Amino acid sequence: MLHGGLAAAATSVGGPLAGIGISAITSALGNFMSSRGDERATSVFVRAANEIQQRVEAGEQLRTDGFFEASENGRSAAEETVEDLLRACRDEASERKLPYMSNMLCETAFDASVDLDMAHQAISIAERLTYRQLCIMQLAAAKNAYALRSDDYRGQGTFSAELYPVLQECADLYQHGLVNFGGEVVFGLTDVKPVSMQLQGVGGVLHRLMRLHELPQPDISVVAHRLGPDES
Repeated sequence: MLHGGLAAAATSVGGPLAGIGISAITSALGNFMSSRGDERATSVFVRAANEIQQRVEAGEQLRTDGFFEASENGRSAAEETVEDLLRACRDEASERKLPYMSNMLCETAFDASVDLDMAHQAISIAERLTYRQLCIMQLAAAKNAYALRSDDYRGQGTFSAELYPVLQECADLYQHGLVNFGGEVVFGLTDVKPVSMQLQGVGGVLHRLMRLHELPQPDISVVAHRLGPDES
């Protein structure tokens, strides 16, 4: 049976969303929702559903490419996407990420360029990224607003406890093809050159779908300070 919070959220959503099977989507989720996981999934679902409804009522058009229509197996791409995303939110330890996971659901409802395969890929990648990596991605998109180190870290013997994990997460983003450093190969954290960092490939898609420009400015500034010219 579906846990109370998510069930109540599903039945409370009406208006323009009634025709796209929100209740049917959530009815598939009850078997794997834990109590705490239910709370996280409910918060994401309610936030996304309310925003989608507000945007539709304001005149924005939901995608019309069949994303909400049942396929041969009886399930729509929208159902699969919602289930996948809420599963990820159920298991998400960092609650600071949840609003941006919700943004993914909202944007996918309107963006016909994101097919089911891309939605699954984006959710899978977003699920394994840390909150700080989301901040690093936003920093890459807005780097001209910050003073960042212009050299790499090759030849540097020691790293502060604050800098080391940030560099490691930058290198991880590169290894997953989400950022690059001006075309230079990054074999490890010492190859990171902050001033050259930029989004690429799915990194750009994630940045757009998650609306990472909405991340709190102080959180971006902390990362920018770590990657600044005076940190070592």
